[in-house]
Amino acid sequence: MASKEQLTLLRSSYNNCNQNPNLIDTFHNLFVSMSADMQQHFAEIPIERQKKMLSYALYLLMLSADNNPDIVACLKAR
Repeated sequence: MASKEQLTLLRSSYNNCNQNPNLIDTFHNLFVSMSADMQQHFAEIPIERQKKMLSYALYLLMLSADNNPDIVACLKAR
């Protein structure tokens, strides 16, 4: 489990990154361009939905850093 200081730093970093309006676009482009399989897998999903899903996933991962049982259960259910 992360310390309170580490969690504070993580949240601060996450919030700073989210100030950049290109964060999700850049992350998405890098992620999907990793392989042709990735591109094919996501080809039928509208790009805006992919970006919303990515943003939500990153948010949940950040929240899960302190092992919140509700967040961890949500992640396991996906």
